[in-house]
Order: sequence, then C-alpha cells, then structure tokens
Amino acid sequence: MPSVFGKLSLSRRLWLVLLLAIVPLAVLMLHDYRENRAKAVADIELRARLLVERVRVEEAAAVRQVRQLLVSMARANDMAGLDPTACNALAQRLSTSVDDISNLGAVSADGKVFCSSLPDARPVDVSDRVWFRDVRTAPGLTPGQFVIGKMSGKPGITFGYPLRDEAGHFLAAVFAATNIRWFDRLTTSYQLPAGWTSVLFSADGEAISRFPDPEKWRGARLPEASRRALVAAIKANERRVLMTGLDGVEQLFVLEPVNIANGALILSVAAPIHQVVAQIDQGLWLRFSLLAATTLVSLLLARYLLHRFVENGIRRLNAAAQGVSAGNFDTRLPTADLPPEFAQLNANVNAMIQELQRRARQAHADQLALEQLNHDLEARMTELAQSESRYRRFFENSSSVMLILDPQDGAIIDANQAAARFYGWSQQELLTMNVSQINTLGSDALREEMQRAYATKRNHFSFRHRCADGSIRNVESFSGPIDIGDRQLLYSIVHDVTERHKAEAELRKLSMAIEQSPESIMITNLEARIEYVNEAFVKATGYQREEVIGQNPKILHSGQTPREEHAALWAALSKGQTWKGEFINRRKDGSVYVEFAVISPVFDIDGKVTHYVAVKEDITEKKRLAVELDHYREHLEEVVMSRTEELEQAKTQAEAANRAKSAFLANMSHEIRTPMNAIIGVCHLMQHRPGLSAEDAEYLHKIDTSARHLLTIINDILDLSKIESGRLELEKVDFSVCAVLDQVRSIIFESARSKQLAVEVDCEAAPLWVQGDVTRFRQALLNLASNAVKFTTSGSIAIRARLTARSAGTLTIRAEVQDTGIGLSRDEQANLFQSFVQADASTTRRYGGTGLGLAITRRLAALMGGEAGVDSEPGVGSTFWFSVTMEEGRGDGASAAETPDTTQLVEQLQACIGQARILVVDDEEINREVATELLKSAGLHTDTAADGIEAVEKVRAADYALVLMDMQMPRLDGVEAARQICAIPGRPRTRIIAMTANAFSEDRARCLAAGMVDFITKPVDPQMLYAVLLKWLREPAALAGEPQDVHTAPATRRPYASTDLQALAAGTLVDVAYALSNLGGKEALLLRLLKHFVLAHGNAIDTLKQHLDEGDRVSARRVAHSLKGSAATLGMRTLRESAARLEASLLADGGGSELDGLLADLDQRLRDVITTLQHPGSQ
Repeated sequence: MPSVFGKLSLSRRLWLVLLLAIVPLAVLMLHDYRENRAKAVADIELRARLLVERVRVEEAAAVRQVRQLLVSMARANDMAGLDPTACNALAQRLSTSVDDISNLGAVSADGKVFCSSLPDARPVDVSDRVWFRDVRTAPGLTPGQFVIGKMSGKPGITFGYPLRDEAGHFLAAVFAATNIRWFDRLTTSYQLPAGWTSVLFSADGEAISRFPDPEKWRGARLPEASRRALVAAIKANERRVLMTGLDGVEQLFVLEPVNIANGALILSVAAPIHQVVAQIDQGLWLRFSLLAATTLVSLLLARYLLHRFVENGIRRLNAAAQGVSAGNFDTRLPTADLPPEFAQLNANVNAMIQELQRRARQAHADQLALEQLNHDLEARMTELAQSESRYRRFFENSSSVMLILDPQDGAIIDANQAAARFYGWSQQELLTMNVSQINTLGSDALREEMQRAYATKRNHFSFRHRCADGSIRNVESFSGPIDIGDRQLLYSIVHDVTERHKAEAELRKLSMAIEQSPESIMITNLEARIEYVNEAFVKATGYQREEVIGQNPKILHSGQTPREEHAALWAALSKGQTWKGEFINRRKDGSVYVEFAVISPVFDIDGKVTHYVAVKEDITEKKRLAVELDHYREHLEEVVMSRTEELEQAKTQAEAANRAKSAFLANMSHEIRTPMNAIIGVCHLMQHRPGLSAEDAEYLHKIDTSARHLLTIINDILDLSKIESGRLELEKVDFSVCAVLDQVRSIIFESARSKQLAVEVDCEAAPLWVQGDVTRFRQALLNLASNAVKFTTSGSIAIRARLTARSAGTLTIRAEVQDTGIGLSRDEQANLFQSFVQADASTTRRYGGTGLGLAITRRLAALMGGEAGVDSEPGVGSTFWFSVTMEEGRGDGASAAETPDTTQLVEQLQACIGQARILVVDDEEINREVATELLKSAGLHTDTAADGIEAVEKVRAADYALVLMDMQMPRLDGVEAARQICAIPGRPRTRIIAMTANAFSEDRARCLAAGMVDFITKPVDPQMLYAVLLKWLREPAALAGEPQDVHTAPATRRPYASTDLQALAAGTLVDVAYALSNLGGKEALLLRLLKHFVLAHGNAIDTLKQHLDEGDRVSARRVAHSLKGSAATLGMRTLRESAARLEASLLADGGGSELDGLLADLDQRLRDVITTLQHPGSQ
C-alpha cells in the first residue's frame, strides 16, 4: 500500500483521504439496507414455513389410512387363492371406502398386475417400479413412490404391502395409489394472503399442481432458469429459493419435501417480495443522494486550498531537481520571503546539491581506478577458464571412474561419463545422489573413511559399491583432498576389481580342493621333474614334499609295473592325450602298493603342453576285496537258489490260502444272503400291506433295520476283501455331485432327526457334472456321514464337497463331513482308518460298529486317485474328509445319482410296460414267494421254477419278457441254464437277469459270459429290483408274447385325462410321464404347477439380464438355479440343460461371447416352453 500511495500526486492523495472517510458511511448505509431487507424476507419466510409444515399432519394421516387399507386387503379371505376375480371385487369395494385413492389392486411375484379397482384395467408389468422391488423384501408397508400410473395415467403416490406364505416366501403384493386431491384440500386450508401461491413440484422441477386456480395452471411450466434454480435447491437440501414463478412474478418459494412420496414431491408456499422491499429501496436511494452532495462540496474546497499553498512550491523544487539531474550543480533555491517551512525546505535542498557535487567528483576518480582493475581481472579469468577446460576434458574423457565428493556430508559434486556407465545412473542423476547410496558401508563407517582420506592419512580403500540395477561390485578407490574454487572437496578414482576377486576366490577354491583331495595329485614339468604334490601324496608314499620336489617320479618305481604300461603312458602323452592305467609302486618304507593313475597334459592359451598332472588312487585294498568277493559270489549263488525254492513253495501255499479265503467268503456270503433275502423281502411286503397296526409296523421296521445293518457288515467285509485282492473295479458314469450329497443327506436324515441333529449340505464350490464311480463315491461319503450321526449327540452335521484342482479335463474333488460330536485326540486319530479298528475298545461298546467303514473309505479314495483323513478336537467335533480324482462329466442325460424312489419306480412300471410276464427261478421257495409278491405289487405276472432244468422247459414252452435266475441250484445251476436258454433256436434272445447271493465280480463275469444281461445281488433291494426291471422292460422287444424290433415297436403309454396333457405329451418340450412320476401321478397338480411356471418364470430372462447389467452374478446364478430346478421337476429336459449350462458358466466366472450365447439359448428355449404351455395344441 505505501508504494502505491507514494505514486499518487498530492491532489489525488487529498481526494483519496476524503474518499476513505466517505466510503465507510456508504458501506454502513448499505449494511443497514441489507439487514432491513433480510428481516423483511425472514418474516415472509417464517409465515410461509408455518403454513407449509401442516403437510406433516396430512402425511401421517395418509400413511395410517393406506396401511389400514392394505393390511385389510392383504388379510381378506378373497386374497387367499390370489384369484383375480375375487381380488377385483375386493379392490373395488375397498377403494370406495377411502378418499384420495386412484387405484387399488394386487400384483404377482413376477410383477404382473392381476387385479385392480379400475374398470376395464389393462394388464401391466410393474416389476421395474421401485416400490415393487422394495415390497419383495419389506416386512410391511413400503415407502410411497411418486409415479405416473401405468393404468390410470395420472400422477400419484403408490404404496405396497407384501403377501407371504408360512415359510416367509414372497407370493404377491397389494398396492394403493393416491391422487393429488389432498394437495388442493391442504392448500385451501392455508387461507393464503393476497398474492401468495402454493405449488406442488416434482423432484426434477416440474409443476404438478398450483393453488389458487389449480385447473388454470395445471400443466404449466416454470421458466427454464427457475426450474434449474429449483432443482439445484432441492439437491442441496435448501428449504427456500428466490425465482420467477409460473405467473412470471419473482417470488420467494419456501420448500418442504413430501415424505410419503419418498422425496419425489416438494410442497412450496410462494410470497411476492417486491412490495415489501420497495419502500426499503426508496430509503436507500435518499441516503445515497445526501452523501453524494456532501462529498462533492468537500472535494471542491480541498482542490482550491491545494492549488493556493502547495503546488507552487512543489513546481520550484521540481525545476531545481531537473537542473541537478542534467549536471548543473550551480542551481540554488531562494530562501527569502517564504514561509518558514518552505524556507527551511529550500535551504536543505541547497545543501543537498552541494553534497551531490562533491560526490560526483569522487565517483569520477573511482571510475578510472575500477576500469584498470577490471582489465587485470579479465586476464586472470582467461587463464582460469583455460585451466578449467583442460581439467574438464581430462575428467570427462577419462576411462577411469571419477567422483568429486563433499567430505562433510558425502554429496556427489561431480561425476564423469565413466562413472555413469559403471553405476548405471546418468550424470544428472549422480549429481543429485549421496555417496551413501552407492557405498554399502554404514553411515558412520563411511564418514570415518572420508575423513581419513581428506586428512591424507590413507589414500587406498577397498569398498563394495551398489549399481542402479541392484548388483554389488567390488572396487578399489584412490582418494584424496582437492581444492576447486573456494571449496575443499575430495576426489575418488574407482577401479572395478569384481572379476579379479572372483578369479582369486576360484583359485583359492581350486587350490584347497587339490590340497584337500583324498587322491594323490602330482604335477611335473616337461623335464619330468616334480613341481607339486598334495598332502594325500605325502600320506600315500611316506615322502615329504621337500624330498620329492625336483625329483623324477622314478623314485616310486618298484620294477614290478609291466613295461607295456609305461610305453602306453608316453605314447598317449606324446599325442596330447590322457592316459589311464595301474602302477605297482614302492613307498619310502619299501612296502609295495597298487595305484590307479589318470595322467593328463596341461596346455597353455597357445595350445602348448607346459606340465603334466597325475591323479592317483591307492587301490590295493580294492584288489584284495575283489578277490574275496569272487569267493563270496560263488557261495551266494547257491544260497539264492535255495531261497528261491523256499519262496516258490511259500507262494504256492499263500495262493492256496487266498483261494480258500475267497471260497470261504463266497460261501459265507451266499449262505447269509439267501435267508437275508427272505427276511428283507418279507418285511418289505408286510410293511406295504394295508391295515398294518402301528405296533406291528414298528416291529417290522426294527427287523428291517437290523437285517440291513447285518447286510452292511457283510458288504463291508466283502468290499474289503475285494480291495485287498485287487478285484474291485471302478465304473465310469456321468453324475451330479450335488445329487449324491442330497441322497446321502436323505439316507441319514431320519437317524439325525431322531437325535435332533441338523443336517446341512453345501456343494456350491463343487463341479456340476463329473464322470466316475458314483456308487463308490456315495459309499465312501455315506460311511463318513453315518459315523457322524452315530458319534454326535447334539448340534449339527455338515456335508460338503468342493473342487480343489483342475488340470486338462481331470478334477480333484474333496468331500468332507463335519460334526459337533465327541471329537478325537491325536492318539485316537492315529488308530483310525485301519481294518476292524476303532478309536479305542470302549467305542464299540458305546456306539457299535465293526471298524471297517473308515478303512474302506480310505481304500476307496486311494483307488479313485485320492486320500482320506481327519481333523478333530476332543469335545468340539471332527471333520472327516477324502479326496478323489475324476474326469469332467456332461449333464446331457439323467444323472447316475438321480434314482427315483420305490413308489415312483412302481408307478413308472405300471404306466409303461402293460402286462409283462416274468419267470422267477430259485431253489428256495421263500425266495420265489418274495420275488413273486414284489413283482405282483408292480403289476407284473410271474411264473416260477425251482431249478435250471424246469426253467429251460418253461422258457421253451412260453415267451417271457424277463427271466430272474439264481446261480446255485440243484440239478442244473443258473449259469448253465442261461447258456441253454440263450441257445434255444428259432426265437429272439431272452433277457436273463442274475438274482443271486454270490456278490463277487467273478460271479458277475460268469453270468454275463453265459448270456445274462444284468446282475442283482441278494438280499434284493426292491428299489434296485424295480429300477433294473424298468431299464430292461422299457425296451419294446422285452414285452411278453411278441418279439419286436426295438426301432419300430410303439411304446405303450397310459392315456391322460386332460387334453392339454395329451397335447404336451405328443410334443418333445415336456416329458409328461416323467413329470407325473415326480408328482405321484397327480395330473391336476401338474397342470397347476405348469400354470404357475408361466407366471413365476415368464420374466426370468429380463431378471437375469438386469442382474448381469448391475454386476450381481450371485443373484443371476440364483435365478438360473431356480429355473433349472423347476424345469427338472416338470420334465423340461432341454430347458433344464440350458439353465444348468448357464449356471455353470456363472459359477466359473465365465463372460463375453460365451455367456451371451448361453443366455440367448436359454431365452429361446424358455420362450418355446412358455408358448407351448400357453397354447398346448399349437405345437
């Protein structure tokens, strides 16, 4: 400020002072004006705020009214079946009972409105509405959403209320849409002052309604500038805004959000403010006029006084100053007839002029001296520049690494090009670095070394330096002090000695290796004089080094080495080749020893031989041992022959014992399985007999459970025997891992429920389809799960499977069962997985069991390329696991793990095979009776035969769809009977199924070789029996009475009561028979589920795409999984497979064109299915 003020003229300074006095007055007036205006606006805003806040009371009443209305509708009996007709009537009744309701209705789970209070309402989809997405997860009434109704076409606020089933699943929702007549009613109650208005805005600034005269202003629009100001105020959460209203008048709008519209509507009260502030503005202009007049008079008076007394004196001073500037030091100002202040000022100026005259004369003399000094300085600078140039060329072009350092802090002051090449940093980078970034010494040690070099106490150093690429180099540094300009610095010349250090180290290692070698090493020159021997030579010969150095190696000769060896030695060496051979030498003490020597010439860089090196080994002892070994070898051959004969005898005995064991197990299995077949079969028949009392049913259940437990023990023993003998063969079928887990869960579910244990299944991380032995995989997992139920008294059991590795089509799967049971200590864990062994002896007494389950699981896992183990903590629980290696599978057909239950199998047999006749062949009468009853319950006709001869006679006399053949029978066994039946001429081959207690793979092979087509092990499991029968009886050629061509025979199918099902069954998109088998043959239930499928999954593709667009792959996979499950249950195989492929891709994080293709395929198949279901007769 002083510099700016000093540049102003005196008159302007005076005016500025006057202005500084007047401006605060003007600011104060303006401040007073702003306060009065703000107070007036605040009064208007307060009054408007009191009016607009009445909306809160209206909102609370509206929410209560809508909640009561929707709760009443949701709980009405008319909504129980979600029937559109009943719902429409209910909505129309309820809507007339409440004011301000524009529409009342209900929407299904997929967003389709199926009822409305509006007459002739067209069907619409509201799944895109926010209130619908909220109501799917909301516990009660959703917040209101302001929308333009799709059905009414009018603005309003929509509320939703969910309908759920007993499990909490979302079924549908009821909704109510309010109109905006409440706004007109509310604003009428305001009794607004004259000129005031009330406007209802949307969140984007559009006017919905205006009071007064709502009809006149309905549909009017704000000016664009006002609309933008309003939107900005709403986004900033401001409660007022000054803008031009709908009528073009500037008004103050007080804003209040309408909460029931979820912030989508804004209620406002607007007041014109120009009338209030007009009087305040008039007072402001009057005050400013008085202030301007006062200011003008003051400026005129100041101007006159300034010209009269000040400006004349300043002009005289200015003229004198200009004369001095021109070199006229004779100028003098008058001092007489002036006021004292100006007289004293002129006298001071005259004195100043005299002093300036004296200084000018002195400056001229100094100028002459300075010019002479400058001439001398330029000559000196030229010499210095030449010296600097020579130094710089030497420094930059030197091939040695050179650094200039500051000895105080280690900063690099200069570095040449060689330094940049060596260290890998540019010269510019080096000049910004410190030597501590290069030298690997610590900071204190590095500072001490620099001080030594600077004090010339030492000028040669060895360091390890770091380069830009991180490598460490060994260097030698020659350092000392140097003065550059006025600075005392330190120079450093660095030499890289890394390779030299490596060579020295290699030389030291080589020297140590030769010296410490256990073999004798001797080096001679071309005159055959010994120049070097190592310590092993001294020990071997007894000569000291000084005794042999300079001697000829002949001092070691004993005279016993053949001359041919020496001749061959020199012949090889003369050709520059290496020689190998033996010497018989003599030690210093006269003893003779044998050496194996390798002698080679040593060449220099020119290829000339300079020395010979001999490496020799004392083999005297080896020679002696070789002779002894020859004697021992002859003796060992005799011993080996004797032992071989003994081993062959032992092998023969072991094989005989193994055959005896196998025969015993086979006989034992057959003898036990035969009565077991009768026990289990009769129990099954009695359990399905009508009129059975609860007590009898309980007794039969206990018998069946005990029998199956005994059968499990027998199977475990046989499985262990097969595994130990290497006779267990693995199958390869495609199956679903998740399906196996669900089956194991269902098997143990009853036992777990009886102990109040929760059973959880987790297969999210498992592959969808694999190829392997599903039976053995299920057996291993069931062993672990059964143990978990047995040893867990409370808590839960978790059955899990996950993919742990994938490589070139091979999958490694880990299955585990986690329980909250008794747990195991480390000692107890060590005893597990061994045959007939449990954790301790008390385990069998408390929990039962044979100790075979875990042993079989581990061996099955090993057979399938994996292993088994346990992680356990006493008192906490255990996690038993096993891993298997399988191949990638395909889900093109039904999974091998998906086996229908017994009831479904019986229904399928009754539905598709007609009156087939079966021949049962068994020598046990009770077994024939059990088989006959089981077959009759499935609607099959049976004949029986007691042995093979009778069976052959009956087959010759009649045609049978299938023959169930026992193996061991009197007169003629089943294998030979099968051969004779297959050899009957002039008729199609009869399908024979072995049904025998012989459970070994050799028995299966014998039956198949005899012409049988399948194998059932006794005791017969009814579910397995029906599955095998269904498999073979489904082929047309198997139907009794007529041999048929499997490619032309029509399939027998039960007619359906519904024409829609008949039409669907004629097509290929829905397997009606399969769907009915899943639903117990209930056609009405199937038709209802098909209609529900259209409603529930009609928009599945849109929902999938929406989830994928939002990046929510988990929800998308859940939709695909739900669609897959529904399609599988209803027999839509192609749709199920398409959904399964999409689910697998989403699980594997697939994307891009592959995901788009799978989505398009699913879209097409779903549309085909829905079109067919809506119009069954059009396919």
